[in-house]
Amino acid sequence: MEGWGTSVSIFETSQPSFEEHLAQLLDYNVEGHEFNDRQVNALIKAIDQLKMLDPAVGSGAFPMGILQKLVFILSKLDPHNERWRDAQIATAEGLGDIEVREKAIAGIHEAFDRNELDYGRKLFLIQNCIYGVDIQAIAVQIAKLRFFISLIVDQRISEDSENRGIRPLPNLETKFVAANTLMGLEGQLFLKTPEIEQKERELAEARKQHFGARTRKTKERYRERDRTLRQEIGQLLQALGFPGETATKMASWDPYDQNQSSVFFEPSWMFGMADGFDVVIGNPPYVRQESIKHLKEVLKPLYDCYTGTADLYVYFYERGLKLLRPHGVLTYISSNKYFRSNYGKPLREYLTSHSKIHQIIDFGDAPVFTAIAYPTIVVTENVKAEQQQILTLNWQMGEPIEQFAAVVRRLSFRMPQKALMAGGWQFANDESLELLERLRKTGTQLGDYVENRFYYGIKTGFNEAFVVNRETRDRLIAEHSSSEEVLKPFLRGRDVKRWNVEYADLWLIFTRRGIDISQYPAIHQHLLQFKDRLTPGVPGGRKDGSYKWFEIQDNIAYWEEFEQLKIFIPAIVQNPDYAIDFSGYYGNDKTNICITDEARFVAALLNSKTIWWFICQTAASRQGGFYELKPMYVTQIPIAPAPDSTKALIETLVTYILHLTQENAPNSHKPMLNYFEQLINALVYELYFPAELQAQNLAFAPLLQTENLPSWDDISGDKITELRSMGDRLSHPDHPVQKNCDRLESVAVVRAIEGKGL
Repeated sequence: MEGWGTSVSIFETSQPSFEEHLAQLLDYNVEGHEFNDRQVNALIKAIDQLKMLDPAVGSGAFPMGILQKLVFILSKLDPHNERWRDAQIATAEGLGDIEVREKAIAGIHEAFDRNELDYGRKLFLIQNCIYGVDIQAIAVQIAKLRFFISLIVDQRISEDSENRGIRPLPNLETKFVAANTLMGLEGQLFLKTPEIEQKERELAEARKQHFGARTRKTKERYRERDRTLRQEIGQLLQALGFPGETATKMASWDPYDQNQSSVFFEPSWMFGMADGFDVVIGNPPYVRQESIKHLKEVLKPLYDCYTGTADLYVYFYERGLKLLRPHGVLTYISSNKYFRSNYGKPLREYLTSHSKIHQIIDFGDAPVFTAIAYPTIVVTENVKAEQQQILTLNWQMGEPIEQFAAVVRRLSFRMPQKALMAGGWQFANDESLELLERLRKTGTQLGDYVENRFYYGIKTGFNEAFVVNRETRDRLIAEHSSSEEVLKPFLRGRDVKRWNVEYADLWLIFTRRGIDISQYPAIHQHLLQFKDRLTPGVPGGRKDGSYKWFEIQDNIAYWEEFEQLKIFIPAIVQNPDYAIDFSGYYGNDKTNICITDEARFVAALLNSKTIWWFICQTAASRQGGFYELKPMYVTQIPIAPAPDSTKALIETLVTYILHLTQENAPNSHKPMLNYFEQLINALVYELYFPAELQAQNLAFAPLLQTENLPSWDDISGDKITELRSMGDRLSHPDHPVQKNCDRLESVAVVRAIEGKGL
């Protein structure tokens, strides 16, 4: 409560006790409270002085939630409204004009005496504490209607009184305004003369009196006073050297024009809030960056967190923090995509360097809020962090949202804010963070290991024209033999499976940049039927660019890499599904490729439990338990150093697996496949955590090397039968290899990676 005029020291005699008492005060299921009179007075004063803002208020759900919570708290602290009424009277007694003061005090007594208890609580909370802004004027009108209704339901009807005792509704035009939250005013508003400051105080008083004005005549009087003061302040600012355009904007902003939405938002001008808000709360609008292209050049110089691909909600974080007073608190429900995306990096850096994060709840793809994909709740304070510990929760699928508070208490853990790295945020306990850091420092990042030979799949711009089936492929070749040169076997993301691909016999017409289409008459004739749809930069055509209508949309200068030995990486996966390609397939834009002569060894690591755990900590998650395997994540995978002998062992086992996972392989191969994968996982654990395995007297590479596992080509007779015999022998309970496999769970890091606890 620092900065709310409340002495924190009166609560610090027993900090744990205070937190428990505060939790009881906030709990709807607990009656009464444990605070003494002095503390109650301090809490009521803090509530009375609280200033909160929803910067994207919409229909007013969040401010209404705060209103209801504060009304509930006041009802527990002050059941009969005696202290709350006294607080309002004390404020009114500070008014200079005697007539205005007496009228205000009489209105306070009337509000409390003639209505239900909650009416007086709500009225003055709305008047003193709650503000909202939205770019849509209709949304602001709905929010105001919501607050009107909340007051009406607590008015007491008196048949003998004028208007049946129903008080006129307050005027909320200067509590909820239509404006563009993200755009402030140019110029230094703090450079003011005493004359300007006096007129601003008069303006604030006029708006305060307008809030409770009952008659049309009274309202018009205060509105006219508002207009006059705005004009006078604008002229004084211009005389002071303030930019003329900005001064004109300020003077012309009319809070009483219900159909206008201001092109700027300035809380000191619109709400008289020069020192910032105590709380900024809300659900920033989720608008994709493709829909705000017209705003990007405007936003770029205004926001440190700007990137050309950032979605709109990103800027609301920075703006929200800047609208807070020092030590004010921002709490948002938003998408979590900025946690690990490239466009979120500047925002991640901004939040960790400019604020103290108190709590993060990451719901992942749990269906908690239907209006937001991958929602998260963030609570952060407008002050730089020093040794801050964040209360963090990764919401588990299936946890009942109805038991939200209990789940948060049961599953939350603390982690240091300094562990939130600019490269991507991972929420884990100290042990998991230490494990993640260990993996990061092991060996060489995959991007460096393969000398940056990572490439995107091919985006044609219109697959219906460029991707054909076997029948069409054969027809095009029959029509002209040159067609065979540009027809390439083609994979979709769904065709990439674990270890192997499942080729659907699709073919890509690969008319790359610079092709002489006249040399391929059958291809030209086929594409001609789609010309209108293929022409770049025209309505209904492909995106604008320097390519010709018959060419592939993107410049695939690295096209020859598709014909090399490589690993296919699907864009989105639920499990590690990296496939080795020996056949020169080309891939669509839902795949990436990685070129390496050690494809078997690298694929073994990528498909291992160790690296899958790493990906789950570092890659962006998607609904349904999926993860994005973008190059920005995959290139960071650590490749552990391995002796040539261990590499050879792993490559031999991978060769077995490749034959066991060929298309149409019978289910009877599954036990063998699972066992050989178990051996690969054990060998990978040994590469990444040799000290831990040695401490438990566990070894795998030395034991398997004594087995002299044959290469596929060296297996004589029925190879599958021989593999089955080999697997049966190694997996026998008395075999040293199997005994060590059975004891792997005794290693703490293995338990952590396999989700069995440290």
